[in-house]
Amino acid sequence: MLKRNTPLALFIFLFSLYLLTYSPTLHSSDGLAMFSTAESLARRGAWDIEQIRWMGLQQGTYGLDDLLYSRKGAGQPLLALPLAWLGLLVPFLGSVTATMLFGSLITALSGALIYLYLKKLGYREKTGVIAGLVYGTGTTAWPYAKTFFSDTLAGLLLLITALSLLTYRQKGQNRYAFPAGLSLAWAVATRYAEAVFLPVFGLLFLAYLFETRRGGNKGTRGQGREAVSSPDKETKELLLKASPCLPLSPAPPLPLSLSSFAAPILIIGIALLTFNTLRYGSPLNTGYLPQETFSAVWWQGILGQLISPGRGLLLYSPVLLLTFFGLKSFWQRHQPEFLASLAVIMIHLLLYGKWFMWHGGFAWGPRFLVATLPFWVILMAPVVQRATSGVRWQDDEGRRTKDELRTTNYERQVTNDRGQIRRSLFTVHYSLFIILWGLSIFLQLPGLAVDFDLWQNRLLETGLPLFDPITFFNPLYSPLLGTWQFINLANLDVVWAAEGKIVWWLLGVLVLNVAVAGWRLMGSERRSAVGGHSSFVTLRGHSSLALSILSAILLLTYAHQSQPADLAQAVAAVNRLPDTPLIYRDPLKAIPFAELYKGRAPVLGLREAEIERLDSFTASATSILWLPTYQDEVESYLKASYGLAHEKTFGQQRLLLFARADGETQQIAVTFAEQITLQSYRLSPVLQANHPLAIELTWQAEQVPSADYHVFIHLLNADGEAIAQSDAQPVHWARPTSTWQPGETIIDRHALWVENIAPGRYTLIAGLYSPESGERLLTAKGNDYVELGGFEVLGK
Repeated sequence: MLKRNTPLALFIFLFSLYLLTYSPTLHSSDGLAMFSTAESLARRGAWDIEQIRWMGLQQGTYGLDDLLYSRKGAGQPLLALPLAWLGLLVPFLGSVTATMLFGSLITALSGALIYLYLKKLGYREKTGVIAGLVYGTGTTAWPYAKTFFSDTLAGLLLLITALSLLTYRQKGQNRYAFPAGLSLAWAVATRYAEAVFLPVFGLLFLAYLFETRRGGNKGTRGQGREAVSSPDKETKELLLKASPCLPLSPAPPLPLSLSSFAAPILIIGIALLTFNTLRYGSPLNTGYLPQETFSAVWWQGILGQLISPGRGLLLYSPVLLLTFFGLKSFWQRHQPEFLASLAVIMIHLLLYGKWFMWHGGFAWGPRFLVATLPFWVILMAPVVQRATSGVRWQDDEGRRTKDELRTTNYERQVTNDRGQIRRSLFTVHYSLFIILWGLSIFLQLPGLAVDFDLWQNRLLETGLPLFDPITFFNPLYSPLLGTWQFINLANLDVVWAAEGKIVWWLLGVLVLNVAVAGWRLMGSERRSAVGGHSSFVTLRGHSSLALSILSAILLLTYAHQSQPADLAQAVAAVNRLPDTPLIYRDPLKAIPFAELYKGRAPVLGLREAEIERLDSFTASATSILWLPTYQDEVESYLKASYGLAHEKTFGQQRLLLFARADGETQQIAVTFAEQITLQSYRLSPVLQANHPLAIELTWQAEQVPSADYHVFIHLLNADGEAIAQSDAQPVHWARPTSTWQPGETIIDRHALWVENIAPGRYTLIAGLYSPESGERLLTAKGNDYVELGGFEVLGK
């Protein structure tokens, strides 16, 4: 009988373990592209990734609207959207660190579903738990739980498909066919290559469908239809124990079953084709580039993914060698499930073995085979059961019953001899299993401790080309050996060792969380073994879940507060203008800025000053934030189009706010000292506290001015006091008045930063003065300024 608390306990334990090795940053351009999609959806409801436009064609493709879109599937960003949204909404969390929990959650869920799948196949409780733990700790799934690659999710979705179909086979209910079709379609939306599994699981569904209909119509051998069409609970359990895949319900109508499975596939398929058409103009254009092809040397890709020192799965996770010893037993007992699991493994191996980057780029082990890991472990189940129970297939109680029937001394002696042999075999099987599992855990440690990019970057220093084949097939270049040299306190890729210092209180909380979760898992298994109920076990379950949630909150809060101080102060100022678009040029700022930024405005990340893109980005923006490290051509572009309202430096980080007037042009034609005429002006239509007030002045030289005059703009309160002002040479000091020619028109943009303004009447004035003497130029009427307008600020 399935114990509901066991898969939850297994999930919590694995999740707690992954919190201990959690990393707060994105480790790849793939992950950054997918996160940026989720971020854009959370902030603006948009699909583009213009905030990392500097990445160009590395992971994106320009759409019909000249915006950059991720080539990666939409499935993962959509599922990660709640985490990105949570990080955006909660003040003490951030979008990046919250989203990075995604890998931990889906990897832990995969381990729990492996348990459920094996239980439905009739394996023991202990077998399912240990199989889930082997997947979660003894394979490369653990290091990938720290990342935002989509491979783990693809494997989870295929596993959900298999589990839903198996449940459909056992229960014959259409409500299980629908999630099977939905998860399969979502796998395609996550990685387009998973479309090759549509016929695989489609055939499995048809096999189950017709088997279910035969079982539902004919009953079981030796029993009438009535015996299985509506059995009581006890009968169901006995029948499932005898034959786990026996249909126990009448078969539903065939058209309804087919439509339940096919409908989500059709709907999501149409949505993907429409999505491609809207972005790229063709339903079959996924954005992948012409050079991204299946052009690798096939044998290198296949052997490289399996046994190469650089990427070989069986070297990174030697416990999977035991899978080969379980194939025969699994085939004899579960033929349809065997074929489906083997198809998942072999198709991935063959398909990506031909991919031009079969090695997965910057990766730990064979990244493209991560999706197959649940199925390796499932096929290993007979070995796990033998190794951990000391018997092969028969139930322990059944064996004891048979032993009790043997009454002769000879038979008892034979039984004892056989028992001794079984115990000896159990010892061998158990020891081999533990050794390989322990070795597999040990081999994951380098990938867990430090960023695996460190070794890949070191290889570049040798002068070898990036991803040279020798780096995968020569043991001297294997990350399994080379990564160890980088393991030190300064390089640890975990939150609790930030900046080379151990945060002991956080480490203590995380270790305690793992201990309590393990205690809960052991209690859950013990309860299942005795079949009893204990309020103490229930209390342990609640405390474990509560502690895991608390640990995750503390972990994310600390990670959010550990961003660069200079940038954190600058972004705190940015967050006070949440609707103002922003531009930056430093790719190193992309991740920490996304973590700290709480606004909903568009963000443009540039590598070069793309004038056309700047024109379109700023076309409708009356104010722009600019987050540079140094002055460059982007800043010059902004100064030519906007007035500078505010500039502040936070350590090494600069922040500038530009604003542009969008009110109606007012003709004025006032001449100062018979030299310069203010022809017209434009203003921001509203004066608002903590917002810029933009002014655009149009000057015309009546003659060559006799000096370099300064332009002053003052915002006066009702008492005539200046509460905000601008004082500079025209056009951001770029056009001194002595350079003006008679008849020349100068567009001069200014902006004021208005802070904490009180209700009342305010007046804006402008004029010219000599910086040497401080004397203002007079108008024909004898005034030393001109009034541009008045504003009324109302109280709340």
